[in-house]
Amino acid sequence: MGPCAGAVSEAAYRERVEVAATFCEGRGVAPIDRVVQEMTTRAEAADFEGAVRWREKFESLEWGLAATTRARAALDVLSFTYREPGAR
Repeated sequence: MGPCAGAVSEAAYRERVEVAATFCEGRGVAPIDRVVQEMTTRAEAADFEGAVRWREKFESLEWGLAATTRARAALDVLSFTYREPGAR
């Protein structure tokens, strides 16, 4: 889905890219919110097969967010500050 295909405006495309980048950086959860909303809507409409497909997307996004969070925590622990053994 890109502006070159004419399916979406450039501004809307940039907004979606920003949402995706924010999620991948672990700074936002908008994609998860959308998936939960779709999953709930499908379940309320008794479209249980559709709800299951959205639940699978939710599980994938949840796993990705957890992996990003673990990686960010590991990077935050690294200091790269080395002291000379005799220095105080």
